[in-house]
Amino acid sequence: MFVNVILNLDHREVVPVRAVPFFTGGTIGPLGIAQILADPNMHILAYELVASTPVQHKQMLPKNWNQFKAALVATGKQEADVASLRTIGLLPASTIVYCDDLQRIYEDNFLPPQHEITDYTQAERENFQLQPEAFVPDEFVDLVFEGVTTLVLPTEVTAKGDSLAVAESVTVFQGDPPIDFNLLATRAQLLSAFGNRGLKKAWFNELNSHSWLLAARRSKGQGQRGNVVEPLFCPLAVMNGLVTSIRGVSRMSADNGWSVLERHFPHVAHANSFADPRERSG
Repeated sequence: MFVNVILNLDHREVVPVRAVPFFTGGTIGPLGIAQILADPNMHILAYELVASTPVQHKQMLPKNWNQFKAALVATGKQEADVASLRTIGLLPASTIVYCDDLQRIYEDNFLPPQHEITDYTQAERENFQLQPEAFVPDEFVDLVFEGVTTLVLPTEVTAKGDSLAVAESVTVFQGDPPIDFNLLATRAQLLSAFGNRGLKKAWFNELNSHSWLLAARRSKGQGQRGNVVEPLFCPLAVMNGLVTSIRGVSRMSADNGWSVLERHFPHVAHANSFADPRERSG
């Protein structure tokens, strides 16, 4: 079934570590994500959720992943990086990574250069994208979401085919959380804030070629006769995407990104102030 593997922790998008092979369409397998998280040079950390109210999370150091990497290697070279009930189960439950960190790792290490991707067909470009609504076989669902059922979805669950949802087996999908429109923005508002910081109007018409921007969309919008509803995006996710996904001299620093966010979207900046790097450095 197709399920949304992006969850929400303290107003920030996260992905269960066990869902990474499905989120990446198999590009990063069980052994692959364990190796990435065990490598301090990759600059990505995972967090273990602690059963409490509200949910707490503790940082896992790269060295903590050596045991999981070794267990996967012991399954054999051919099996270790293939998603099976055995290999997914060898990754720790109740463990998440931040979506923007994983996005950076994926684009920097697993995608062809951007100038090459633009020459590919639309179908080829789509095949490179991450899958927020990933195909997770029914028998994997409980295993993938073990220990993260206290989190909520930032967007609606999409049902496809004969599968109507995972609500029957995973409590995290009990109903759709209400959308807080104070924390979302239209395309025009985002361009006003970030247009001179690297955000391009054309990208909104090419979301499949900019997976980080697609992942930032919270409401698809719709167009009908006399009734056009704008798609809405998370300004924080857009800012993080511009900071981590844009290369070259036009790349915006995290501090500048937060300054823009605070000026144009004060409610969003306040709600996510815990993640503001200026607070930690100041």
